[in-house]
Amino acid sequence: MAKSTCSIEGCDRPSDSRGLCNVHYQRALKEGSLPPRRPRPPRAICSIEGCDRLTVGRGWCSLHWQRWRHHGDPLHEPYRVSGKCSVNGCDRAAERIGMCGAHSQRWYSTGDVRAHVPLRPKGLEDRFWCRVSTGNPNDCWIWTGFVMDNGYGQFSPGGDCPGHVLAHRFSYELHVGPIPEGLVVDHLCRNRACVNPDHLEPVTQQENLERGIGREVMKVKAAARTHCRRGHEFTPENTMIKPDGRRRCKQCAKERDARSAARRRLAA
Repeated sequence: MAKSTCSIEGCDRPSDSRGLCNVHYQRALKEGSLPPRRPRPPRAICSIEGCDRLTVGRGWCSLHWQRWRHHGDPLHEPYRVSGKCSVNGCDRAAERIGMCGAHSQRWYSTGDVRAHVPLRPKGLEDRFWCRVSTGNPNDCWIWTGFVMDNGYGQFSPGGDCPGHVLAHRFSYELHVGPIPEGLVVDHLCRNRACVNPDHLEPVTQQENLERGIGREVMKVKAAARTHCRRGHEFTPENTMIKPDGRRRCKQCAKERDARSAARRRLAA
């Protein structure tokens, strides 16, 4: 099928939009003299008897066209559950797969319509303790709810406390009292998933770091390095030991002093 040409007299370029080629269309767009759009023909009514919706394709409305697309028949009727629940002894109305809402949910969750589904605890403390594996008072009480990548448990109190809180902090405030301002809760047992209040103690952040295993790990990693971050080797001649035991590269110190001296000469 041959494409129509531009409606401007003397122009034989193919039309792009509104009967104009691309050149004349852009020119008319800048001048604000575009010809009006061609009116669209009115949409017909769905050809299915008794349906007064407008057509979208193949002479059918959206509903019948979608039924034809998915099922191959525009008159396909979806399966609708009617009647009572098919479980013996249940008089509730059927909602899904021939069962009421309660039995269908049990079947989806456990595969057994007769399975006992425990009620969700409603109280804040009940919601917290149902996620804790308790034992002897001296043992660690492990948080079985959501645990973050760093090993700390996370709890959502809800209600007037939107968001999430750390499980061990919530346990301390629940059993002991408010955490003093400026302090953090430290695990005496070194188990981050533990929420036993007897294993928790509020301390300063500095003391928490000194107690933790993070500082020891950092010391081991630092002692294992053979070169500084600028690539100078830690040899006995190129290494100075600070009073706190940390190593420093002498070559880096010399270069830093040289840069400082150069800046002072330029400023003079």
